[in-house]
Amino acid sequence: MTASPRPRRKMSSAGRFWLLMGATMLIGAVTGGVYAWLEHTGGLPGPVMSALILFVMFGLLIAGTVWWWIRADEAVREAHKWAWYWGGSIGMCVGIGALMLAEAYGGAPRSPPTPPTAPC
Repeated sequence: MTASPRPRRKMSSAGRFWLLMGATMLIGAVTGGVYAWLEHTGGLPGPVMSALILFVMFGLLIAGTVWWWIRADEAVREAHKWAWYWGGSIGMCVGIGALMLAEAYGGAPRSPPTPPTAPC
């Protein structure tokens, strides 16, 4: 007689949310600890290492997004596309309006032009 495996319970959406939040906090804590340790030992990463870390993290982010998108049903996909479209459109309108107002009311502070120097 063989023991049948217990059926796996599906994780609730709240459980998945808290699992994601916990994993994010753990990754942030480890990253902060490593950075503090590197700062203490005097071995801060240079621009190439920082770029490499960003490249790896963005690759993981894109892989996670693709993994989620493949598993999402059609209703979820359509809802997210709708929200991304309108949220991005409204966000761009707000940003453009803020830039127009800033330019109309003085814009960014500018330094006066430097006078040309006489050749020596």
